[in-house]
Amino acid sequence: MASPEHEALLTRPVKEIHRQLDQLTHIGGSVGAFAEMIHETRSIRVHLDNHSYLVPDTSFSHDEAKAPGVVIEVAYPQPEANAAAKAKRYLLETKGNVRVAIVLNLAYDKNNAESSSTAASLTMFRARFITQNGTPAVEVEEVARDEEFCNRDGEAVANPKADIRLKLEDFAPRAIVAESGNIDAEIFISAQTLCSYAVQVRKWARMLHEGKGKGE
Repeated sequence: MASPEHEALLTRPVKEIHRQLDQLTHIGGSVGAFAEMIHETRSIRVHLDNHSYLVPDTSFSHDEAKAPGVVIEVAYPQPEANAAAKAKRYLLETKGNVRVAIVLNLAYDKNNAESSSTAASLTMFRARFITQNGTPAVEVEEVARDEEFCNRDGEAVANPKADIRLKLEDFAPRAIVAESGNIDAEIFISAQTLCSYAVQVRKWARMLHEGKGKGE
């Protein structure tokens, strides 16, 4: 069962991605039509080349795609390295149908699960399409690896590598993108905003652990 911190950290950037996609739908044209076909898909099985599957914490899919274009994992309490290894598999083992994999890493102290540290970082991979010996192939571009956006004291780190920048085309496979016209648009969440999420999550989780909060 996922921890409160895990679920709360996942929910906040997902809500912001939804908000920005909704804004894009109002632009109209190719961008608006494309954005309107993107939706969140939780608990979906992402089928891999070897006939196995992985289930991301959440993902975003185009209505006509067989796999989500963007997957998101939260590395809490699992180590960042484990989540990053899983993230790479989404790209490599779907032939790049999964275009981007994001890992949000919240510091976890196995000896003190109620630690108040707000240290948090971003890992992000993007599928890169190449040709090897005349054959199409996919490799992983490391956009960010464990890039800190929030220190243990809850202070935002000025780190552009920890910003989330998603192209609208990242949300669908290339075949759909090729049929969609000009969809030059971006989803952006700054490192500072990500830090505010981590601070909110820690504050809320601490309140739960201490049995505080308003009730009847």
